[in-house]
Amino acid sequence: MFESIDCGSSDLTYTDENSIVWTGDDSFISNGLPQAVQTNNSISQVMDTLRVFTSRKKNCYSIQADKGGRVLVRASFYYGNYDQKSSPPTFDLQFDGNDWATVQTKIDQVVYY
Repeated sequence: MFESIDCGSSDLTYTDENSIVWTGDDSFISNGLPQAVQTNNSISQVMDTLRVFTSRKKNCYSIQADKGGRVLVRASFYYGNYDQKSSPPTFDLQFDGNDWATVQTKIDQVVYY
C-alpha cells in the first residue's frame, strides 16, 4: 500500500504533476487546525497547506499498516510563513511512539525527514 497524505488539505484526493495521488488528512487525524501558506510563498499544491497543533499533548496520525509489515515514512515540512510571524516552529517527530527527529522548519525551504 502507498499513501501520500497532504496535511491540512480539505481535498479528498488529487493527483500532482508527478502522477502522485494525494489524500487530504481529515480521515487520519482528529485535531489540529488546517491552514494555508501565504499565496506569495506557494511552492507546490501539496506544500500550500499545513495543520497547526496548538495543544501541548501528542497529536497523532493513524495510518493502517499490516502487523509485522515494513513501513517507509517520508515526511516533508514547509512553514511558508502561514501566520505572518516569520517564526518557523521546531517540534519533535515520533513514529510508532519512538523518537524519530526534531524538526526544525525553515521560513522559505522544505525540510525532509
